[in-house]
Amino acid sequence: MNIEEIKKRLMKMKALANAGVGGERANAEKLLVELAEKYGINLDEFEDGEKTVEYKYNFSSTWQRKLLGQLVGLMRQEKKKRGEALREKELEIYSWVYKRGRENERTVYATKSDWLELMAKFEVLKAAYKRQQKSFYLAFLMANDLLTDPDDDAPEPTPEERKAYKAASFMSTGIERTSLHPQLENMEG
Repeated sequence: MNIEEIKKRLMKMKALANAGVGGERANAEKLLVELAEKYGINLDEFEDGEKTVEYKYNFSSTWQRKLLGQLVGLMRQEKKKRGEALREKELEIYSWVYKRGRENERTVYATKSDWLELMAKFEVLKAAYKRQQKSFYLAFLMANDLLTDPDDDAPEPTPEERKAYKAASFMSTGIERTSLHPQLENMEG
């Protein structure tokens, strides 16, 4: 592991130590100190003296852009609640670039540790969002009675498939049913 990788790891630990709660925070602080001592790195460079710098992120979809914006806003709010003063441009999204008619790049101003924390949260939530999209599709089919009966030859669902089906079933209760024949319904009233 080279020194830059070690520093990145230390910054992630620092972000977790700052944002964690209870035992998570204490464990992260302890590990941060141990790693810094092991590699002979001064932790002062990870303290409040960090500079706010420009980071760019390219998106493949609108929901990713919105999710990043939401996380930046949440991180700003959390810092304010902790009584931390925000420096000029810190944790702000300033610009975007249009390519082929779509927004696909954001510029975020943040410290290194805030950027790493932001990206770690973003990646976890992005993966969770994709999983939920699959559940939503199944829930939408359920809410609108669009599922077909399983084939007689179909294998029994796996425990994971049963769990996903149960979650989608619960989610479907909150989805408004879409009429396939709205003209007929309007005539009945």
